[in-house]
Amino acid sequence: MSELSPEKAIEIIGARVHNLQNVSVTIPLHQWTALAGVSGSGKSSLAFDTLHAESQRRYFETLSTSARSLIDQMERPDVDRIDNLPATIAIGLRNQPRFGNTTLAQTAELDEIIIRLLIDSGELQCPQCRIGVRPQYLADALQKISLFPEGMRFQVCIPVNVKVKKADQLQAALQEEKTFWENEGFHRFLDFSGKTSKSKKTASFLVIVDRLKSEETKNSRTAESVEQALSSGQGRCLILAEEAISGSPYRIPIADERDREWHGYFFSSEPECPKCGTIYPELEPQLFRSTSPVGACSECSGRGIKVTNKLNALCEKCEGSSLSEVARLASFLPTESTTDSILTYAEIQQFTLQELNENLNRLDSLNSVTSQSLQTLLRKRIDLLLELGLGSLQLKRLTRTLSQGEFQRVVLMSALNNDFVNTLYLFDEPTNGLHPADRLPVVKFLRQLVVEGNTVLTIEHHSDILAKADSVIELGPAAGKEGGTITYQGTVEPYLQQLKKEFQEKVDSNNSDLSNDQPDLLQLTDIHCHNLKGIDVQFPLKRLTVVTGVCGSGKSSLVCDTLYPVLTQKIADRGDQKEAIPFENDPFSPAGTVSSIKGADTIDECVLMNETQLTKSSRSTPATYLKVFDDIRKLFAETVDAQARGYTPSRFSFNSSRGGRCSHCEGLGFIEMDMQFLANLTLPCPECHGTRFQPETLKVSYRNRNIHDVLSMTADEAFAFFRNHQSILRKLQLLRDVGLGYLTLGQSTATLSRGESQRLKLASYLNATSGLHQLFLFDEPASGLHPRDIETLLQSLKRLVEQGHTVIVIEHDARIIQSADWVIDLRIDSERGESSFVYSGSPSGLRDCTKSLTSRYLDHL
Repeated sequence: MSELSPEKAIEIIGARVHNLQNVSVTIPLHQWTALAGVSGSGKSSLAFDTLHAESQRRYFETLSTSARSLIDQMERPDVDRIDNLPATIAIGLRNQPRFGNTTLAQTAELDEIIIRLLIDSGELQCPQCRIGVRPQYLADALQKISLFPEGMRFQVCIPVNVKVKKADQLQAALQEEKTFWENEGFHRFLDFSGKTSKSKKTASFLVIVDRLKSEETKNSRTAESVEQALSSGQGRCLILAEEAISGSPYRIPIADERDREWHGYFFSSEPECPKCGTIYPELEPQLFRSTSPVGACSECSGRGIKVTNKLNALCEKCEGSSLSEVARLASFLPTESTTDSILTYAEIQQFTLQELNENLNRLDSLNSVTSQSLQTLLRKRIDLLLELGLGSLQLKRLTRTLSQGEFQRVVLMSALNNDFVNTLYLFDEPTNGLHPADRLPVVKFLRQLVVEGNTVLTIEHHSDILAKADSVIELGPAAGKEGGTITYQGTVEPYLQQLKKEFQEKVDSNNSDLSNDQPDLLQLTDIHCHNLKGIDVQFPLKRLTVVTGVCGSGKSSLVCDTLYPVLTQKIADRGDQKEAIPFENDPFSPAGTVSSIKGADTIDECVLMNETQLTKSSRSTPATYLKVFDDIRKLFAETVDAQARGYTPSRFSFNSSRGGRCSHCEGLGFIEMDMQFLANLTLPCPECHGTRFQPETLKVSYRNRNIHDVLSMTADEAFAFFRNHQSILRKLQLLRDVGLGYLTLGQSTATLSRGESQRLKLASYLNATSGLHQLFLFDEPASGLHPRDIETLLQSLKRLVEQGHTVIVIEHDARIIQSADWVIDLRIDSERGESSFVYSGSPSGLRDCTKSLTSRYLDHL
């Protein structure tokens, strides 16, 4: 690649962050550059910990002295110089939430816009009377009167309610109340039979302030009379009209003393139902929060579920929404041509994104400046989500039930929904979890950012995406200390040719075919789950099966939501598994059902390889999860210094309060600062400076390294350091076998990606010798891996099969698909919203399946 002039490129000189080896590199401005390399080679260190960190530091330098005094000084990245660095926006690879009831609408930030629209141009509805309820003021009353036909008579009144404890006191109380109003200068009254209670302990009447004709509405008398009624009636006023005006939700028939029918239009400065008189809470954001007393469903206290017979069930009152009925019935204001509200909040939540887009024209009557601005913002977000292929998703869909690809596209939309220019966008695997056919819209958006005058830097491994970039930078050649150097910088085509030549032979050698083999089968019939409706499937046992297909085609529904809970329950009912893994009873995402399951008798255990068990505690690390840290702590406790001080292995634990951990951060090594106006800052602990331990504990060393130094090592580095300790080496080798040798031993498992979490759990099973026939389920374990890392993962999967286990993998990667024993390819009918099988068989036959979108991408690395 020809050298770029400093004016046209970001110039990094001497970057030494983490494992970067004094890297100097230029990144073209207003172009798309892809960063490639094996896991742990330094890609994130360069993009996020160098470029983005320096951009953040420069931003904080622009803050006032008083603002900067509230936070600790941000450290400058270890780099000699960075020239021509624009402002940065970093979009990291976010872990999908596995718990909680956050919806798609909330994650995509649509819900907040809809709520703001309701507050600006909406109203509440009385659940009992189904009448619109909202505060009404002088201007609202005058606007309604202006619609009266010419010459129509109307009366301006004050509604008065009287309540007594005993029925025999009612007449005296009424007379006393009327005397009060006569003393105030009002002498005309009208009994309000519509407000009289059958209990005879309450009664209502109207104080007539003025009688007018509609031709008089243009003079000041009307406004003065209405204002007087609102003032004397404590914000409440009733207009009686001879004729009903269409389009009003406040029409109440009232008969006077001559039995003439009048039509009442009620106005109150409080959200009061004009029919039953109930006063409701203000239309405000808290009304739509299930954590708020005014917004939470009274039946389930805002949880959305109720426990019945020790099982969770959807709350019948709120239908799982967790919101009060008042919140769910909040609606947009009606037009003058209809008495029905346009849309309720509950109806909108039932929409798919495509249906919401089709119904946006029903909000066209909202013509305030604020509502018009909010509608424009809402339409832009919906258009982006539709272009990313998410139109079939319901707004109320729980985020934790989305596929990984769907979730990543929602996150990506949030980043793309702005109009910045001259900005450096940093993306960490923007197409992670996407089928090749679903990546094209993402490519379009990335290219559009460049067209609009921005610079794009993506960490990427997929060859079809790399081919769309303007240039590529590869870091390597390996992970950890063996990485951190520039191994390639230039145009994309030569780089892809080099990769294809390197890996095509390996793919060919890994190809399998079951045409001459007859393994036992696991068969499920009549599957119903989400968009899977009545399909049958079979998996060969003690083989590697890959389930693939476009995003939303039902892969996770088949494997994680149906096969796992059904098979787990089958094993548990059989009673020969000591520790069957129970699936959680989740009414928001109920398990799929099958008519029958055959071939499960030989399976002893079903293991879902996901990250939920890893991310429950931020204290969990690769070293603690694989229990190698127990061996390391024992080794430190056996040193001369430790024995002289009387230290036991617990002294070197950062989880024990009785050990030698730092008391300020409780062994975490960091503290979080609430920035209020910005995202929380995570800063090194000011007491231990990120080491996790007390100074006395750090004085004990093994081969000149203290316990903090060891936790800072990668698994590869620790493998060389503990070369004489077989128990430690065996466990560290497990990490290396699944391609995780680049992970530091003390890294929180909460920071691992989904793919890394699955591979860490895989490592714990590789050397198991239980003699059981286990069925392992993986959900995209190759996520975020370079082709060289995928080869390592593939060997680990095959190792499980060689040990007599069954492996089923949800995956899009062409190398794993072609190396499988069996492939199941799914598709979805977007119009009917139903999934079906495109192909089921050996990988060699998939190429000839013309209906399969997957077959078109089998040559992609």
